[in-house]
Amino acid sequence: MPECQSPPSGTGGEGSGSGEASFGDDTAPGPLEDGGYVTVGSDGESAEEIEETLGSAGYEADGRRGFSAEDAASVRRFQRAHGLLVDGIVGSQTMAALAQYAGR
Repeated sequence: MPECQSPPSGTGGEGSGSGEASFGDDTAPGPLEDGGYVTVGSDGESAEEIEETLGSAGYEADGRRGFSAEDAASVRRFQRAHGLLVDGIVGSQTMAALAQYAGR
């Protein structure tokens, strides 16, 4: 399973890179590379940190290894509640919104 994925070209979704937050900086949980994103099937420290941060924000994560379909459903609920593009992908905009809940 990939730890970090490059955004698909021409998708128009979060993975297309909005420039609002950089991965791997102090504003977002997880050591993703610039322009990367986490989606179903992603694995590793970034996926785990996103699950923890979702829990801190009040959204249930399944707690299993890797970023699952259930985690993506929680991300969609989070995105909807925060006025973000609802696609279940944790890209730069979602990471920036999640950052306020990191470490709680």
